[in-house]
Amino acid sequence: MKFSCGSVVITAPIGVPLAGNGRADAASRGIHDDLRANILYLESQGQKLLFISLDLLGLLQTHCDAIKDRICAGSDIPREGINIFATHTHSGPNTLRIFDYFLTEEQLGECDRYLDWLVPTVADAALDVITKAQPGRMAYGHDVLEGFSFCRRIVLKDGSFRMVFEDYDPAQIDHLAGPNGNPIMSVFAFADPDDTVRAVMVHYTSHPAVVCGEDWLYTRDYIDALNVELQKRFGKDTVVLYANGAQGNQVAADPYRPFITGWAESERVGKALAEGAKRIVSRLLMDKKFTDDVIIRAERRTVTLPVRSVAQADIDRAHALMEHIPDKVVLHGLDPRVEASSILKMAEYPLKEEEVVIQGVRIGEQVIVTFPGEVFLEYGLRVMHASQRDVIVFGLANAYVGYIPIPEAFSQGGYEVKTSVGSSRFAPNAGDLLAEGCIALVRELG
Repeated sequence: MKFSCGSVVITAPIGVPLAGNGRADAASRGIHDDLRANILYLESQGQKLLFISLDLLGLLQTHCDAIKDRICAGSDIPREGINIFATHTHSGPNTLRIFDYFLTEEQLGECDRYLDWLVPTVADAALDVITKAQPGRMAYGHDVLEGFSFCRRIVLKDGSFRMVFEDYDPAQIDHLAGPNGNPIMSVFAFADPDDTVRAVMVHYTSHPAVVCGEDWLYTRDYIDALNVELQKRFGKDTVVLYANGAQGNQVAADPYRPFITGWAESERVGKALAEGAKRIVSRLLMDKKFTDDVIIRAERRTVTLPVRSVAQADIDRAHALMEHIPDKVVLHGLDPRVEASSILKMAEYPLKEEEVVIQGVRIGEQVIVTFPGEVFLEYGLRVMHASQRDVIVFGLANAYVGYIPIPEAFSQGGYEVKTSVGSSRFAPNAGDLLAEGCIALVRELG
């Protein structure tokens, strides 16, 4: 096999609005650590794959497609072999026009100009990486890493519902409204023929919302500490790709403990993830698991998802919310102003259904399937269990289509099910359709 890797800074100009949380003043004020596009190219037995990990909240399919169009025009890599996924940092530029209630037309223009720059920058960096492929070896390993993936949806003993970032007494928790985390860390490591590690692709299921725009600074969140620690161990030029999982209802904060955010917590989480990845790679090296004989395949298909309808009661509630605007902006969760404006936009949404892309990749005995947005973990687990093989689910991949909750969540409530074009626009059965599509994709990959 051959491989190559590379990294390019994609930090937006200071002043471009931050994504991930609603705030009256969203303009970024500085850089804590640079955002990056980390790129990995594989070639084996005549087949080619490209992975691009972006330190962004997400990218719409139009922008993912534009990057792929430019790469396909400049190379012979097949479209289904290109996978673009966001790490989902909540402290990057607003690439999704989310929380746009607080944004001016000038700020929206700044976001658009950043995207106009991002597409060719990422695509051209990928094309450069493709030209540098050299003989190499790879290995795959996984392990359990507890303590950094938890369910964020909570039912109290009185029957009321809470999100992990809301006020409640942990002693009053009756149960969690979902699986409490996916503690499996998966790692693909790529090395020169002498087993010098050059690239590491880390997969874990959590929410990079530990910092949440702290001090209005750009940051990769806990992914920065993960990156720094792995480069300390394997070399400063090691390229680290972070792929998130089906993290729609999962966070790094334990619901049974106080909710903690900030730089110190981000550092703690990132370093712990790095320790897990280092253990896996070190074991692969020690056990001589690296090989240059790798089967790779890629498949792509579309799934049609029904768009949810908006009831008149919700429209009336939105108008009522707009008439009683609170003084304080809600940072964690959905601010009432944002919620109301989102409902009214959704009421005028012209589409009844939409096609979304799912992709599948086989690397050796491992299969990766992609979800286009923030899918609840239940769907990821369904794909893994139904496939009866080692399947890894990449979320936020090849498009951002918002949250895909389980049907029960719509009656429970919570942030993820609030009606919004940007964050929750599909009907309750959308996740079932996505999961079935991914299960069929796994079977196709053999």
